[in-house]
Amino acid sequence: ANAQPRAASRTTRAGGRPRGMDTSLIGAPDLEALLGQLLVNNSQQIRDAEAALKRLLAEPAFQCDLLHRLRDSANVQVRQLAAVLMRRRVGAHWSKFQPGVQNQFKACLLHQLELEHEKSVRRCTADVVCVIAKHALPKGEWQELYGYVVQCAQDARSQQREVAMQLLASLLEHEEVFECLQPHLEYLRGLLQRALGDAEAAVSLSALRATGAWTQAAFNEDDAKL
Repeated sequence: ANAQPRAASRTTRAGGRPRGMDTSLIGAPDLEALLGQLLVNNSQQIRDAEAALKRLLAEPAFQCDLLHRLRDSANVQVRQLAAVLMRRRVGAHWSKFQPGVQNQFKACLLHQLELEHEKSVRRCTADVVCVIAKHALPKGEWQELYGYVVQCAQDARSQQREVAMQLLASLLEHEEVFECLQPHLEYLRGLLQRALGDAEAAVSLSALRATGAWTQAAFNEDDAKL
């Protein structure tokens, strides 16, 4: 049977502002089943799931449900789908979250990047981080993200070094974010140079992509040089 959203366990405030990370529009088992419908070889079930998700994605609180599936689902494809759906709408809803909820979102996403073993899910999660960074960094928020990128770039685990380059490549695609990184360009240049020579091919390839993004985003010839 097709999964149908249950009544919300907690309502949202007036104006669609979620109360917190415990806000839920659909129970975890139901959302797991709903996302699973997108993976079956049945066009009607897929259409039904897409219609239900379209309605849910219009609600800011649904981002909390997706984040919980990204964090808790044992199904790799469900985790990846949750991240993909978050990336589509979290930017549009970001300003509707209270600062405390925003901080929980950011902390949870970075923690998930540390724990996630599947490369495809890490990549999609990094994309969500960058969408949020596009909104937060120009306002002077999430300053610790820079430190996180540096920490990952220096990690002994190659998967974390790759995460650093993936984040950097995506961040540099946004002009407003590149401007926020101006005070750190010299240090980031050094990180990129080291990553380009990394013994792990996945890291060096991600660094190459980040280098291309850097060159395109640079405001002048001096900034563009590595």
